[in-house]
Amino acid sequence: MNYKNPFNNRIQNNNKNIDNEYDFNLYDPYKNKKEKINSEYNQIHNNNLQSKEFAIIYENYLSKIKPLNSSSNYISCSSDIYPSNEDTSSKLGIPITLSLSPLAETEGQAKLPLVNYGSNDIPRCKNKNCDIFLNPFVKFIDNGERWICNFCGEKNDTEDYYFSDLDKNGERLDADTKPELCCGSYEFVANKSYYKKNKNPTRAFFMFLFDTSLNSINSGFLDACIEGVKDAINNNIFYNGNDVNISIITYDSEICYYSYGEKFTQPQMLIVTDEPTFLPTSKINLILNIDDDKDKILQIFDLIQSTFNINNINLNLKNHIKDSDKIFSALNSGYLLGKNLGGKILIFSASNNLAKLPKMVGGVDINSTKEQIAYSCNDNKQIEIMGINLTNDNISVDLFISAEKNINLITLNQLCDFTNGNLYFYRKFDINLHYKNIYNQIRRVLSRPIVWEGLNKIKFSNGCGITNFISPLLILKNELFVFPTVDSDQNYIFNIGYGKQNDNENNSKNKNDSTNNNFNNIKEKSNFIFIQNSLLYSYGNGKRRIRIHNLCLPLCSDPKIILESMNSEIIANYYIKLTIDKLYKSKSLSNSLIYTEAQFRSFIDKVFVILNKFPDNLSYLPYYILGLFKSKFFCQNEINNNFDIDSSNYFRTKLLKMHTKEVLSYIIPTIYYLNDIEKDDTIGQYNEESGEFNLPQSINCTKNEIKEDGLYLIDIGHLLILFICKKINKKILQTLFGLNEFNFNIKLNEDIFFEEKNNFKEKIINIVNYLREGKSNFQNLIIVWEGTEGEKLVHECFIEDNNCKWFYMNYEKFYKKYIEDSYNVSSYIY
Repeated sequence: MNYKNPFNNRIQNNNKNIDNEYDFNLYDPYKNKKEKINSEYNQIHNNNLQSKEFAIIYENYLSKIKPLNSSSNYISCSSDIYPSNEDTSSKLGIPITLSLSPLAETEGQAKLPLVNYGSNDIPRCKNKNCDIFLNPFVKFIDNGERWICNFCGEKNDTEDYYFSDLDKNGERLDADTKPELCCGSYEFVANKSYYKKNKNPTRAFFMFLFDTSLNSINSGFLDACIEGVKDAINNNIFYNGNDVNISIITYDSEICYYSYGEKFTQPQMLIVTDEPTFLPTSKINLILNIDDDKDKILQIFDLIQSTFNINNINLNLKNHIKDSDKIFSALNSGYLLGKNLGGKILIFSASNNLAKLPKMVGGVDINSTKEQIAYSCNDNKQIEIMGINLTNDNISVDLFISAEKNINLITLNQLCDFTNGNLYFYRKFDINLHYKNIYNQIRRVLSRPIVWEGLNKIKFSNGCGITNFISPLLILKNELFVFPTVDSDQNYIFNIGYGKQNDNENNSKNKNDSTNNNFNNIKEKSNFIFIQNSLLYSYGNGKRRIRIHNLCLPLCSDPKIILESMNSEIIANYYIKLTIDKLYKSKSLSNSLIYTEAQFRSFIDKVFVILNKFPDNLSYLPYYILGLFKSKFFCQNEINNNFDIDSSNYFRTKLLKMHTKEVLSYIIPTIYYLNDIEKDDTIGQYNEESGEFNLPQSINCTKNEIKEDGLYLIDIGHLLILFICKKINKKILQTLFGLNEFNFNIKLNEDIFFEEKNNFKEKIINIVNYLREGKSNFQNLIIVWEGTEGEKLVHECFIEDNNCKWFYMNYEKFYKKYIEDSYNVSSYIY
C-alpha cells in the first residue's frame, strides 16, 4: 500500500520559514490594516444575506434534523452552521475545523445500536464516487421503492429485503425501528464482502516487551509494569473480554521469548542472541490466551520477576548490563510475532542510551541550530519505514519510556505516530512517585475501548473535503486513514472547506483520484452539508464491524450568523494543535507562536469587521489563547531556559491527539474551592435525577480569588494539586490531617493522606477519581503547603496575573491588546 504522511513535518522541512518581521510581543495591530479592513467591510455589508429565509430553514433544522446527528463527542465542527460557499468561508478569518473521535466514550451513554443484515449487502449509495452508507438524512421516494442519496443526489433502488411502505408524510413506516434511519451513530455487522481474501480479521492480541536491564530493575520500573499487566489479567478488565491473546518478551543484552508448550509443566525461557532476531519456535508456542491459559501466563510473569530482581542480580548476574540497546531488536521480535496476525506491541523501556542508537541518529545537518535539533526527527526515515511496515501488518506500538537523560523522544515517537499508537513517558522513574501512575495507566490502556485493523473513511457533500491535516495520521487515499488500532482516548482534527483536498506534497499523487469528495451529479441544491465517518474494524473476537457517525449542518451565506454559532473550545483546540503542527514544520517554537498569534489577530479582525462586536459565544476564546501563550509547553525560550525538551515534546505529541476538553485542561487550570464540602452534602456525589456529578465551585485563575483559609484542588491537565493555605480552617485541618495548627514540614503522598478515611476525604477522593476518568493520561495527586517549594506550581496556575516570565501580561492587558484595540481600529476605520 502507498501511504502518505501528512505529518511529514517530523521527517522533512519543506515549509518556507515563517515571516518573522515583527516581535512576538510587540506586534502593531494598526499596521497596514486600513485598506484591507475597509474592503472586507464593504464586501460583507453589501451582500444579500437572506437571513429571513435562513431562519425558516434553521428552525426546521433544530426541531427535526439536529436531533438525528451523532453526539458531539464523536464528531463535531467548530461552527454549528456551515458556510454555503467558498467566498463566505474565506470571509470568516478561520477555517472550519472538524473534530473526530470515532471510538469516544460518552458518559452515561449505552453502547451504539448494532445492525445485522446477515448475508445481505449493507445498503449504500450505488454511485462509486459516493458509496455512503444509509443514514437518517436520505429520502425515500416512489412509495419506498427508491431512495435519494443526501450526499450526491443519486437515486438508488431499495433492495427487496429492505423495502418498507411510506406514510402520508413520505417517511418509512419502520423508520423508528431502524437505527440507521433514526440514530446519528450506529454499527453494522460486516458481511463476508468486507473480509480480506485469505486473511481472517485481527483478533485482540497484545505483545508485552519488557526491558530487564539494571536501570529497569533497580528503579522498580520493571516490577511496576509487570504488576500493572498482572492486575489487568487477574481482574479480566480487557475491553475485548477474556478472549485475548498475549505474548511476552524480555530483553537486555539478548532477547528472551517465553513458551509454555503442552509437554512442559513449567514456563520455558527461550534465549536468542543472534542478529537479526528470529522466532525460536512456532508462533503457536509463544501465544497464550487469557481465558484458556491464565495460570500459565501468571507463572511466566512470576518467572520473570524471580529471575530479574535486585537480589538475584546482585548474586548471580553481576555482568548484567545497565542500559539495554536492544529496543529495536525487541520490536522486530514483536513484529515477527504479530506478522499476518495484527495486534498491539507494548514496549516498556528504561534505557538511557536510546539517543545513541544508530536508528536514532542522523538526518539533521551538522550546522543545525539547537532549536532545529530539538524539534527534528533525527533518523533518516528509518523509524518511519519501520512504522509503515508495522502498519502494513496491522500492528500498532505503545511505548512506556523511563529515562534519566535526554533520549530524543520526538524521534522515537514516530513509532506511535505511524502506527496510531500511544506514548507514555516517566522522567527518572521513582517507584514511590510513579508507581500509582504507571499502574493505573497500564490498566487504562488495556481496559479502554480499542478496536483493531481499522480503515477510516470521511465523506463530505457539497464538494467539500479536508484541506489540512492537523493530527498525525497515516493516509491511504485522500479520504482513507489507516488505523492498526484505534482507542477511545484518541481525537483527530482537520480543516475542511470547499474544493479538493490540499495539493501539498502528501496529496499530489491523488490529485485526479476519482474517489474525491466533489460530486458533479447532484440533482438539486441542498440547504445542508452532510458528513459521514465510517470506521471498518475488527472487534477483537474475529468479527468485523462498521461504525458510522453522521453530521448534518445547515448552510448559510451570512458570515455574521456563522460566527455567532462558533464553538470557542474547538477553535482553541485548533489553535493549540496548529501551534504544535507549525513547530515541527518550522523547527522553531518562536516562529510557531508568531504564526498562531498572527492567525488569531486576523480572526479577531474579521470578527469585528463582520459583527462590530465580540460575540458571547467566543467570550472564552481570549482566555484560552492567553493560556496557550503562558503554557510551559509553549515557552518560546524553553531551550535557553534549560527546560526538559523530551518532556515538553512528550506532552506536545500527546496534545495532538487528545480530546478538546482534555487539551484545554493543560492550558487553563481549574481551581476548585473545597471548603464548601463541609457545608454541602451534594458535592462529590452524583445527582440521582440528572446523573451529573456535582463538582465544587471553581474560581478564576488569579491569586486575588484565593482565600487565606482555603483548601483548593487544582487540575492542570497532567497533574492534580491539593493546595493548603496557611490560615486553613482549623476544623478542616483537623479533619483532613489530624493537626491543630498548620505544619508545612509534614510530607504527605496520596496514599498516606487517604489512608484514614472520613466523609470529607471520601468526597475529595470522589472528585479526584471523577477528574481522572476524563483524562487519557493518569494524573498524580501532589499535596502542596503554602510557603513550600511546591507553591511555584500553584503560582503558575494564576494565568490571569503577571506570573509568566516568557509572556508577562495579565488577562486585562491581553484582552485590551488583542480584543479592544482591534475593535477600536475597526471602529475608527468605519
